[in-house]
Amino acid sequence: MVMLTHSLDTTPPVLVCDPVVYVYTNPGSDEGTVDIRSFIQANDIITIIPGHIIDYPIGRSEEMFIVIGPSLNSGSCIIEINVEDNEAPVLNCPDDIHEFLQGGPTRHFDLSDNVTATDNSQEVVTIYPDPNVDLGVGVHTVVFTATDTAGNTDNCTFTMEILGKYCFNVKSYERSNS
Repeated sequence: MVMLTHSLDTTPPVLVCDPVVYVYTNPGSDEGTVDIRSFIQANDIITIIPGHIIDYPIGRSEEMFIVIGPSLNSGSCIIEINVEDNEAPVLNCPDDIHEFLQGGPTRHFDLSDNVTATDNSQEVVTIYPDPNVDLGVGVHTVVFTATDTAGNTDNCTFTMEILGKYCFNVKSYERSNS
């Protein structure tokens, strides 16, 4: 008589997990990609659930990872994932502007449509100074700075040349030259 014995492996995989992971956003994206295999060490991994390469949004996330070994035993750990935005916003300024005064010593310009900013975070970007400016005659260098919620900045510069509007009375000119 032959007796077969089978021993069931009930030992879960031995895991060593980094408790906190920091990554930067992917270029042009509001997410960062984490290859969790870099942060979990285990003997005999067959499967990692929810997967080993995952995109996470900017900010802090917690994820439980389950590792399944060759005997289908599992172990788990929770990892804090921190995705940091290190990409500057993109600030767009107009080409140099040449305008005339229209009465008064200064002229008001609303540059809101000409100075725009976008950011990979899809969040509101602050533009400084306010794109509403009052300028007098002269050549003015205008500098704007865009700042995203992570504190990344971009600058742009353009020139606004404001010319005086001069009128003269033709009759007075004719009399003085006769």
